[in-house]
Amino acid sequence: MRIFLDYANEKCSIRDYLMFHMMIYTGVRKGEIIALHWSDINFDSKTLNLNKTLFQKNGVFLSLTS
Repeated sequence: MRIFLDYANEKCSIRDYLMFHMMIYTGVRKGEIIALHWSDINFDSKTLNLNKTLFQKNGVFLSLTS
């Protein structure tokens, strides 16, 4: 994982690198990361509220809230 993340840090945008990092170390899915809003992040308690996912159906992006 470290080799992959080092490579991603060199070759990818910071956004993509951070997405890979979160996926590897938290198990969160890509659609859950993409659906995050600033209001889902609590910097004081260092938590994320993962309550929705973004997916594509018939070429249209949809958000599903749990």
